[in-house]
Amino acid sequence: MKEENIYNYCHIAGRTDIGCKRQANEDSMGNFETINGLAAVVCDGMGGHVGGATASRLAVEAIHGFLDGQYYEDPREAIGEAIDAANKAILHQAMIQPELQGMGSTCVLLLVRDSKVYIGHVGDSRVYLIRNRCIKQLTKDHSYVQMLVDMGQLTNEQAEHHPRKNEITNALGIANMKPATVLPDAILPEAGDCFLLCSDGLSGMISDREIERIVSRQSEMGSQERVDYLVQRARDNGGLDNITVEIVEFSITPGSPSKPQRRKIGMIILTVILLICIGASGGYYFWNKHFKSESITIYKSFMRRDTIIMLPEIKFQKGEDILEINYKQGHTEILMGKEKEKVIEINRALSSDSLKYDEDIDVAYGNRLLVFRQEFKNEQLRFSLADSVKIFKFVVPVVKDMTLTQPKQTHQESTPSVVNDVSNTANGSIVAIVAATGKVDSLTYRVDAQFVPKRKAFSFIEGENACFLVEGQSQPSKLNRHFQITDIEYDATYFKKTKKETGFDISFTEKEPPKKIDIVIKGKEKEGENSTDVLLNIIISLNINKEGK
Repeated sequence: MKEENIYNYCHIAGRTDIGCKRQANEDSMGNFETINGLAAVVCDGMGGHVGGATASRLAVEAIHGFLDGQYYEDPREAIGEAIDAANKAILHQAMIQPELQGMGSTCVLLLVRDSKVYIGHVGDSRVYLIRNRCIKQLTKDHSYVQMLVDMGQLTNEQAEHHPRKNEITNALGIANMKPATVLPDAILPEAGDCFLLCSDGLSGMISDREIERIVSRQSEMGSQERVDYLVQRARDNGGLDNITVEIVEFSITPGSPSKPQRRKIGMIILTVILLICIGASGGYYFWNKHFKSESITIYKSFMRRDTIIMLPEIKFQKGEDILEINYKQGHTEILMGKEKEKVIEINRALSSDSLKYDEDIDVAYGNRLLVFRQEFKNEQLRFSLADSVKIFKFVVPVVKDMTLTQPKQTHQESTPSVVNDVSNTANGSIVAIVAATGKVDSLTYRVDAQFVPKRKAFSFIEGENACFLVEGQSQPSKLNRHFQITDIEYDATYFKKTKKETGFDISFTEKEPPKKIDIVIKGKEKEGENSTDVLLNIIISLNINKEGK
C-alpha cells in the first residue's frame, strides 16, 4: 500500500484569505501526515502584520515538526505537547528578535489516528462537526464573553454580538499560557462527517446555521468548492478579519486499520538519529531529559516579561474600599481614594477574570472592587491583571501608622498616566513607568507639627528606604519607595534647612508660620533596578499647632 493511501477514508481541503479589511494575512494553516497521525491545524496570529503572521507560521511549523519527530501512545498527549512546543517556539523567536515581542496566535489542532479523531485548541479558533445536516461546535472559546456565557450572564446569541467578543483569555506566545484544552474523548467518525476548523474570521462573519447549510451540500459541491464558498460568504458579509477554513471530510466510516507502517520506520530513523547524536550509552531517557530541560530554561527566562506598577499608598482601614478597577474597551483604569479618582490608565483591555490578589482582602462587583478585611498583615498589597499577552503586577504600599493620612496622587497635567513598557534586554523583565516623560507625580502627606521657635520640625531621609520623621513622633513614616532628592522648595522666612549625609532636617525659625504651609521635596523615584527614573514631588503639608507658643 502506498503511503498516501493510509488515510484514504478521509480528505482535507482548505483555504486562507486576507479578507476585505486587513492589509496582511496573519492566519496560517496546514495539514500533514506524521508518525502520530494525520493532522490538520489552523492558527490565527496577532501582534501586528509581521508578528502575527510570524507567530501563526511558526506554530504550524513547530506542530508539524513535533508530531513527526516523536511518537506518543496517547494521541491526546501528542496534541497537548505539540501545542506547547508551538508556544515555546514563538516565545523563543520573540526573544531573539525583540521587534517581534508581543506576537501570539490561536491554534486548533485535529489529529486522525486509528480511525478516530482527537482535538485540542488554544484561543477562539474553532472546530465544528457537521453530521447529518446538523452542526455542533466541539471547542469552547478561550474568551472573555465565553466566560460570561459559562457564568450565565450572557446567552450564546448575545455573546456573538458582544463588543468584547474578540478578547481572548489564552493564546500561544505568552509565557503564562494555560495548557491547551484537549477533548478527553476521541470521536468515532461516520461516513459523511465533516470536521470544520476555522479562525474567527469565518465564525464571526457567518452564522453556524449558514456554515451547516453550505458544508452539508456534499451532493452538489466538492470539499474544496464548499471551502471556497464559505470564504466568499465571509467576504460578502464584510470580511473584517483574515479568513481561514479547513474541512476534514470522511467519505466512508473508517475501520480499524493496523498502525501505519510509517510509524515503525519513523521510530527506527528517530532511534538511529538519537544514538548518533548522544551516543549509544546515553539512550533515549538522557536525551529526553536533557532536551526538555534546555527548552524549559529558555521558556522560563521569557516568563519574566511582566509589567510591575507601583500605585500610591493607602491607609489600612477595616472594611474600607482599597481601589476600583474599570474594565473598559481598549483600556483599563485604576481608581483610588474616597472620591474614586483615576490614578492610572493602562492602554490594554485587561480581563476581570484574570484578577489574582492577596488572600487577606475581599473583592466585589465582578472583580472590580478591592476591599480590606478586618486585618491586613503585610506592608504591601499585591494583585495582578492580564490580557492574552502580558501580566500587569500592581503593588500598593499599605500604611498602618494612623498619624499619616492617605496620600493623594496628583499630576501637573489633567490627562491620566498611561503605562509605557520599557524592555530590559538583560533579564527580559518589563517595568512600567507610571508617569510619562515630562509629567510629575505628586504625593501629599498631611502632618501635624508643633511650632517651637528654632526647634526641628521634621527630618527627611532619602535612598532605598525613604522616610520622614516628625519631631515628637516615635516611628518614621515610610514612603515605601526609592527616592533621590534633587531640590527642596520652602519658605526661608519660617524654616531653615540643614543638609545631612542621608537627607536633611527642617527646623523652625523664630518667625511664626501660618496655620497651614507646604514644603515640596523634589526628586526622582526609581521604580525598578533597571527602570527609568520617574519625577516625583513629595509634599509635606504641615498643620501648625501653635498652642505651645
